[in-house]
Amino acid sequence: MNINQIKYVLRVAASSSMREAATSLFITQPALSSSIRELEDELGISGIRFRLVHGRFLDPLYLSYDSDEKLREGFHFHDGRPDANGMICADSHRPFIRPLEGGYALNTGSIGNNLSMARAHALLLEGEKGPAPLRITILSVPYDNRQAAERANLYPDLPRKEAYQREVLTGIYSR
Repeated sequence: MNINQIKYVLRVAASSSMREAATSLFITQPALSSSIRELEDELGISGIRFRLVHGRFLDPLYLSYDSDEKLREGFHFHDGRPDANGMICADSHRPFIRPLEGGYALNTGSIGNNLSMARAHALLLEGEKGPAPLRITILSVPYDNRQAAERANLYPDLPRKEAYQREVLTGIYSR
């Protein structure tokens, strides 16, 4: 895992398409897809191989109350690789951890106004390289969403800036 791969995942999450993300990163779309595939292939912990759900354009919005079948769809790679046995997304403002038969569905919760309180969320996975117990923690901290919306104005080329500002201020996802 390298810092560019993390930057790429963050840009994809903030973009409306892989093409838009690649263009804003000044790389080709195949190079972006390849880098994210490599990162996904490294994301194995405690015997669980996770798929990063890049959101918006390949997958539906996954919610905590979705059926197990729908959540397990997030384990499926769209490029022919064998299915993962876990998925991680940050595509709604409500974090959740759902143990499923044969894996886990995790949503870090992104940033938003869940329960009318602006919070930022992050996911911490602790385990070993091979089969071992897995510890899953969702960190949640207060977040100044008004300041975040104002800071976005400092970046005139930020993709989908207005949608980002609206989402951060209202907690309503603009999908």
